[in-house]
Amino acid sequence: MSQNRPRSEKSYMARVSRRRRKYLVAGGILLCCVLVASIPLWLPRFLPQTSTIPPEQEIDIAHTLTSTNDTNVGVLQSGYVFIDFSLTVMNCGYQSFQVGPSQFDLLINGVKYPVSLDATSRLAKPLSLQVLSNQMEVSGSISYEVLASQVPDIPLTPLVYNGGTFNIQWRSDW
Repeated sequence: MSQNRPRSEKSYMARVSRRRRKYLVAGGILLCCVLVASIPLWLPRFLPQTSTIPPEQEIDIAHTLTSTNDTNVGVLQSGYVFIDFSLTVMNCGYQSFQVGPSQFDLLINGVKYPVSLDATSRLAKPLSLQVLSNQMEVSGSISYEVLASQVPDIPLTPLVYNGGTFNIQWRSDW
């Protein structure tokens, strides 16, 4: 029996040693998995920062008052005048949007005047209804029938875009 004892102690120690190795290997594998899974959490701290801000989206509109009493575009009601504007509209970042004369109102002293489509169609280069893709630009003119007494009160940016919710930048420096 004394001869078997050392053998069982040796086999016991061998079993413990194998079990420890299995636990060490399993622990090592688990540690590697945790490190790999945590890479998205700690790696960005060591990488150069890049901007994730989306590109600016806006519609740039330049407008110029070209006439405050255009008598060539139609017959007026008594006390009214035709007021003409030249427009340039540029899509800067939106996938696409529709632009046309009826999407612009003239705002004077809180009163909105809709575009006169009949008078606009008689202008030399009327603004036409079209879809502008990103980086496309269109130019044209529009006309409004306004009370003559309102002409002196036309503000610096009198036009209002009512074609949807977009970031509009009114430009005068093109």
